[in-house]
Amino acid sequence: MKKVFFLLLLTFMFFATIKAQTTQEQSYELVFERMSNDTLYYDIYFKGGLQPTGKEIITSAGEVIEINYESWIYYIFHSDANKSCYLIINESNGNLLEIKARNDEGPDDLAEWNKIGCPVPFSVYCLTEFLYFDCNWNWAGYNYNDTVIIVNSNEELKKYIPGGDPDIDFSKYTFIWVGGINSATSHFLNTKRFLRLSSNEYKLEVTKVLCDNRFTEWIFWDVSLLVDKINEGSNIDLNFIYEDIFDGDNPAFLKNTKWKLEGIVDIETDNLIGINPNCYYESPCYTLIFHSNNSGHGYTLANNIFIRKLDPIEIRGYGMYSEEYDGFPIDLTIIINLIESYSHENNELKFFFYYENIQYYLLYKLYKLNHEHK
Repeated sequence: MKKVFFLLLLTFMFFATIKAQTTQEQSYELVFERMSNDTLYYDIYFKGGLQPTGKEIITSAGEVIEINYESWIYYIFHSDANKSCYLIINESNGNLLEIKARNDEGPDDLAEWNKIGCPVPFSVYCLTEFLYFDCNWNWAGYNYNDTVIIVNSNEELKKYIPGGDPDIDFSKYTFIWVGGINSATSHFLNTKRFLRLSSNEYKLEVTKVLCDNRFTEWIFWDVSLLVDKINEGSNIDLNFIYEDIFDGDNPAFLKNTKWKLEGIVDIETDNLIGINPNCYYESPCYTLIFHSNNSGHGYTLANNIFIRKLDPIEIRGYGMYSEEYDGFPIDLTIIINLIESYSHENNELKFFFYYENIQYYLLYKLYKLNHEHK
């Protein structure tokens, strides 16, 4: 067997990134980004785990590629043989090296690599402006386990759309509805990836955030996607990824903190309207819990609050119960949906909103600092 130096015999390209100490998840993203503009069919294979310095890859032609740094290694098996290649990501700095080996049909041990699928573009489809919170789908007729429903006709879609027909061209698109119910230990937040594993097999990856929440609560979630038409009888496996997301560039230290609502403040008069006395101090009502510096969830007296992100702010109150706030003319859940901005200083968190041309803010104070997930 002949060992060769890939610098001499192989075509290569570098793509710089700004990441340091690249994680496996970040390496996935780099590979998906690299392949995102390719419209032809291809499969992505992952060598599995961080590969050590000096790792050797043996091509089908018997040549040996030796990588002189710790790396994440992928192979792209492309329908156009000229586009098949190895993608090698330097773990220390995130640089991506693309290698096209001569007369190669893939590594000789490709059967042992992990096939991770081909990313499929999708768009989130919702009947309301608050994506990922409440799309106003009809929940009747489905169980409360994590569920995936594939819809390829208007007739079938009517079962899930109360009171109207969205304008979907089912000759071109498939509608995918996903929903479930979470315990208090996790909270749905975002759809991450839709992957094609074969002509009729797909995987949908959904991100959940672990909650530092000692209260017993069940949270409904659902999301719906539009994708290019997929075959009848296709199967979609649902895969959950647990992580903190939406940290962004927010400098405020909010992750793993809890906050308690003190009341509503009129900015002009500085008058404070206190919280409903039916909420005792140790109750979860009127609290906010942050999973990251930019996202979290919370409670009114009886309903839920989702903080999708703070910058720019996307916060949503929803629930089945009407609850007038003592001393204020509208429901607190409605107030949450009026919030336009926020500020965080020391142990105070303020959410600003207008009602009848008067500016107010919800005043929260630091309630409990959490250092680890329960």
